[in-house]
Amino acid sequence: MTVLSTLLIGVAACQPTSQTSETSTTTTSGKMPGSGIKVRSSAETSSESLFMTEIINIGLEKLGYETAEIKQLTPPLYYTAVSNGELDFMGATGENIHAGLYKKSGGDEKLERVGLIMADGLQGYQIDKKTADQYNISSLDQLKDPKIAKLFDSDGDGKANLTGCDPGWGCALVIEHHLKAYELQETVEYD
Repeated sequence: MTVLSTLLIGVAACQPTSQTSETSTTTTSGKMPGSGIKVRSSAETSSESLFMTEIINIGLEKLGYETAEIKQLTPPLYYTAVSNGELDFMGATGENIHAGLYKKSGGDEKLERVGLIMADGLQGYQIDKKTADQYNISSLDQLKDPKIAKLFDSDGDGKANLTGCDPGWGCALVIEHHLKAYELQETVEYD
């Protein structure tokens, strides 16, 4: 059983540290808006976050910005790095699921959400259709049944192995909550 998580993806940023009044000229003066400005981006450790951040960097380069290599970090680390000015923006954030990280990193006083790439998404749990149909599995709470849980046991301990989000991600907190709320600790192991 695997966890599928799709987050509300946006961009959070602070002001670039290398901007001067000379380089902040508009395109009406003939200069690109990013001329002379280097930006340092971050992305989560997922390939989709890296992909979205690469797209943003390509757009910034077309506007004349110089982009540094993307730093892939977990959400707590990239929120802290951006709010402390060590990085200039993160290419993908979860507005609702990362609300606590956003607030702890200074919120609106230190960060600014500057765009939306993807609409609000859902989190959920996935299993293969064949197993779902064969055992009539339609709800997470069915994993309370040791016979159902054992179908997803990959290490031989009798518990379902649930592959989920990295520690520090908002979805990891949701999974932990679900395991307690549905009383699945005895039959599900969160990997």
